[in-house]
Amino acid sequence: MRKVIGVLIILLGMGQMFAGGTSEEGSMKKDDTMMQEEAMEKDDAMMMSAMAMKMEYTTPEEAAMYAETGPTVLLFLDDSEESMAAKMMIDNEFAKIPPQVTVITVPKSAREVWQKYEVSSGGTFIRIDAMGMAAERWTGGGVETLVMHTDEEM
Repeated sequence: MRKVIGVLIILLGMGQMFAGGTSEEGSMKKDDTMMQEEAMEKDDAMMMSAMAMKMEYTTPEEAAMYAETGPTVLLFLDDSEESMAAKMMIDNEFAKIPPQVTVITVPKSAREVWQKYEVSSGGTFIRIDAMGMAAERWTGGGVETLVMHTDEEM
């Protein structure tokens, strides 16, 4: 039994040598990989902070969380022409929106959110504060209008 264990240990050690080196080299490769992954994550975070964010509405708490970090605007969408024009404007001119701004689209199916903010038609924009309360409301306009309504908060 001891001979079998001894032979296994020797074989495992030889296998390590043939596989590309010592266990130190293996751990160094793992360290390099981890450092590269961390650097990529930091790059991604920097890119995200250099761009406005656009997402679909999930919860009031999440919307308020984004409002704590910068201007956050809810865009209420339905099937109306105003709604489609507002969505197209956001999609087509998104690069013009300042990086601190988060635009959260609220679909018609999120009735409780429509009711909370007393919205009756699509294409309505509401800037919310860090408590999730409506700070400002408007309908229509382009990206310039959105920037004007969020500029005072930045």
